[in-house]
Amino acid sequence: EQRQVTGRYAEAARCYGGAAVITATPLDLCVLLGERALRDLDTAAEALRRGDPAEALKARDHARAVAVELLAMVDREGGGAAADRLAGLYVFAIRELGAPPAPRTFADLREVLGELVDGFRALRRGVREVA
Repeated sequence: EQRQVTGRYAEAARCYGGAAVITATPLDLCVLLGERALRDLDTAAEALRRGDPAEALKARDHARAVAVELLAMVDREGGGAAADRLAGLYVFAIRELGAPPAPRTFADLREVLGELVDGFRALRRGVREVA
C-alpha cells in the first residue's frame, strides 16, 4: 500500500503533477523527478541542435528546478554520508545548469543523473520485492 505524499513531497507533486505523483512514495517521486530531469536535458540538447536557444533555456531551467526539488528531498539529518554525497551531486547539477546551455554539459549531466535514476529504480524494485 502506498502512503499519501505530504510536506515537501506534496509540493513537488503539485509542481510536477499527476495522480501518480500524489500517491507516490518518496522513492517513486525520486524516480519520477529524475526521469523528468532527463527528459528536460534531452529536450534542451535537441533544441540546441535545432538552433532554438529559447527552448533550450526553458528546458534547462526546468531541469534545474527539478534538481532543486530533488536536493530539497534529501534527508541530510538521517541520511548520513550517502545523503551528503547525493546532495553534492544535486548541487553540482544545479550549478552546471546555471551556466549557458551547452550540448556537452547536457550530455555529462544526463549521464550522472541517468545513473542516479537507475539506482533509484533498482532500490524501488528491491523495496517492492521485499514487500
